[in-house]
Parts: sequence; structure tokens; C-alpha cells
Amino acid sequence: MGISDQNGRAHAAFVHAGETRFVFAARRDGTPGLVELEDGTAVARRVATKAELICPVPGCRTPNLTTVNRGAHARDGYRHLTDGTNHAAERMHHVLGKGLLAKWARWAIPGATAIEEHPSNPERERIADVLVTLPNQTRFALEVQYASLSVDAWQERHESYRRQGIVDVWLFGHAGAQSRWRDGIMQLNATQRAIAESGTPVLWLNPLTREVAYATMTAPTRGREVVLAQNEGELHVLPLDRWRLLPDGMFTRELLPVRDATTKYLAEAAAQEAARQAAAVEAAAADEARRRARDRVADARGNDHRAWLNSATRAAALDSLGVWPSWLNGEDPDEVQISGERWRWFLWERIIRPLPPEAPIRSDDLLAALVEEFGDRFFHPSATRSMTSTRNVVIAMLESMMRVSVVEKRRQTRYGRRLFWFERGSVHTPMTPQQRAERAAELTRRDVVRRDKTTEPSGPITDFRRGPGRYTRHTLPSTPPTPRAGETTCTLCGLPVASLLVEQGMLTHPLCGRHRF
Repeated sequence: MGISDQNGRAHAAFVHAGETRFVFAARRDGTPGLVELEDGTAVARRVATKAELICPVPGCRTPNLTTVNRGAHARDGYRHLTDGTNHAAERMHHVLGKGLLAKWARWAIPGATAIEEHPSNPERERIADVLVTLPNQTRFALEVQYASLSVDAWQERHESYRRQGIVDVWLFGHAGAQSRWRDGIMQLNATQRAIAESGTPVLWLNPLTREVAYATMTAPTRGREVVLAQNEGELHVLPLDRWRLLPDGMFTRELLPVRDATTKYLAEAAAQEAARQAAAVEAAAADEARRRARDRVADARGNDHRAWLNSATRAAALDSLGVWPSWLNGEDPDEVQISGERWRWFLWERIIRPLPPEAPIRSDDLLAALVEEFGDRFFHPSATRSMTSTRNVVIAMLESMMRVSVVEKRRQTRYGRRLFWFERGSVHTPMTPQQRAERAAELTRRDVVRRDKTTEPSGPITDFRRGPGRYTRHTLPSTPPTPRAGETTCTLCGLPVASLLVEQGMLTHPLCGRHRF
């Protein structure tokens, strides 16, 4: 947010400059109100000052005053008769601010009374810095705030005034804790933000320059309209005599349209926030409903899995498979109520296994068969999940079947698009662990017989077996390497055998069994 050099100088003067002379004094007899020393009257008012006036700072230990004539080059003012008395600047600003506002209220509103440090009711619930009473008995509490003030403390005082029918107007100090002006921008503290959120202008008072300022920002909505600052904004400094007390606070003619725009902006922001919170509550309720539905489905799936483990169908499956294979295990969709083993076995035994080699396998056909077999327990029409996620699970099962060659995956690039499909593999039924062991023993016996009939070559052995992706040539060591844990080595060459071959019951490399080098 940028400001012009002229505005920047005005802002700097508001927060830093002004008349620093001691120009207000209190009456010795306790009469309310402060007495301002007009410039050029120091000599004429000196005797009356010593007799009638005292320091306006409460509790001052040397309250007696006199006047100082500073001539044409500086303003006349008061000073303490006793040298060395020096009140803190913020305390003096507070006193000067109260006297200035009381004097302004009586001038701006004919017939109004303005009393400093006056109780708000007979019980003295609040002591207003300046209590203004209009001729129609409307009351305003003008509070000059230079010291720090918490949000809770402000809220308590604000609500107290409102309960008593008093309009409270807060004017924060132009310097010190309540003024955070940096590079032309006034940053609001927590208490000032709380006031701004209510749609009330946040005001700053400089009693030395007799000016009041407010801050504005450009609203992110409503066509970039100028509204009252909610976090930070540009200052607008106006002389005190241009301000007036209205039924809802202290305003100038320039501030009224900004106030109205701010009211609309805050109402829209509140409506948007309410809609956002309602959407968040609705989303949380929907998430909770989905979580409960998932829990019910998980319980149903668990019950079905326990029933499946004890079923005759699974016992028959184990008789044919030996052990439950890894390619019939996998992740289940969240809303499927059927045991994963049950529906995978159904697809294998009833759909895939009867197919001839190279027969196409379509995921849509598998899904249709599952829905036809298990109905809504597999895929409910009102389910929030899509069929795509279920299809992905079925495709993952087909890809796991590729490890034992019961399913093959074909790929093709057509018009720049990569396509794939599945076909029935060359293996009709994978061997059981017992069959693999018997097959391995038979191959070992044959290899031993073949080795006995073959003379070992005297020179180095050269291996032309196919490696990953291309034919490789390397010299085999005379002593086979020590296999790692879990590895199976070829009975002919001593090198590791791929786990895929081991699962098929082969303990030698295909080329090792076909050639002897």
C-alpha cells in the first residue's frame, strides 16, 4: 500500500510532531475542566496562575505552577515552580487529550456538558475520561488511551458502557504503545482489531497538533472499495474541529461513506464465514458418516472372511493349491463386504481358469461377474466410490497373476497412446508346492545323470545365457560364488536362479540344461 509524499509527511507530523509545551492546567478549587494558556498571555496570567491553577497530573508532588513568556519565537506555557519536576510524555499527553476533548465537545455541540474524570453512574461503575451529555440526554464516554489495553479489558469496559446506554468512543494515543506507524502504514494491535471487527472506526488523537486520524484499506471484495482498516491501513488525518458526535460515535463527513461501506463489507464477510463454517460442519458430518460406513463394511468383510476361512470351498481350494498363493491376495476396496480371498478365488476358478490360452480377459467382464455373483455386497449402486477404483484392484490382481504365467499382459502404442490388455497365459494351473518339489527332484536327478555322462572342459567356461534385455558374455569363475540367504543356485553352473523359475519348479537355468560349454 503506497502513499504520496505529502500524505507521508502529514502522517509523520501526526505521530511525531506537535506542540510539546505545557499549556493546560487544572483549577486549584477542583472545578472540572482544564484551563488552556493562550499564547502571548503568560505575563498577564502569571499572578492568577500561581493563585488559582495547579498541575493537571493527578498525584503531582509539586503541583504549583507559573507561566513562561517565550516571546515571539516560541509558544507561552506553564511550568512547575519547583525545578526538576518532569512528568512522562504519555501521561501528559493523556491529560492534555482529556482537556482538549472536553473543550472541543462543548464547542462542537451547543448546550452539551463535558466533564473530565466523571463517573458513569452513582455506583461509579466506570470513570470516563470525558463524559459528554447532549441536550437530549444522550451520553458519550470519550476515552483517551495511551497505555496498553488488553482485548478483555476493552470488552469489559465497552459492554459496561453499553449496558448503561452510553456510547463509548475510544481515541488511542498518537505515540507510544497504541501507535504502530511504519512507513506510512498504521498497524492495528489486537484491541484495535477487535474494535474494527465491530464496524467502529479506530481513532487516534494527537492533542499537541489537535488532530484525529483514522485508517482505511482497500477491500478485497466489493469492487476494491475503501473500507475501515481491519489489520493495517493508510492514515487519514483531520483537524479536530471537523469531527462531530453522532448517535453511533465520532465521525467526519468523509468518514460516513467509509463507515457504510465497511458495514456492508463486514456483513458479507460474516456471511461468507458462516457459509464456510456451515460447509466445514457439513463436510465433517459427511466424513464421519463415511467413516462409520467404512467401519460397518470392514466389520462385514471381516465376518465374511472368517466364514470363508471355515468354508468347504476354501478347503477344496487349498487341496488344489497346496498353500494359498500370493497372487490371490491383495488390497480390497474400502466398501467391498466380501472377503478378498473369496472374490479372487471366484474370478480365478470360475472365470479365468477355464479360458483357453491367449483368450482376452476384460476387466469389465470380471467386474460384471463379481456384481452378478455377490450383488450389492460387492458394489452398491449408492456407493460413494467409483467403479474405477474397483477396476484398479482387479487389474492389480491380474498383474500379480502374471508372476506365475497364468495371465499375460500385452502392450501397444497406437496414435501416441499407450494401451494394454490381458490374455490367458500359457500355464493352465500353477503347480502346488509338493508338485514343485517333485519336479525339482526330477530335474536334479536328470542333471546329475547328464553331468556324469559329460566330460568337463579343460579351458575356461564361457556363458552365453541371456541376461536382462540382451545377450551377455562373461567368464564364469572356477568356483561358484557362495549363494546369499534365500537364493537358489543352478545345479549346473552354480549361479543364482530367478525366483520366477524356482516357483515353476526349475532348479537350473533353461540354457544350462540345454547346452554344455
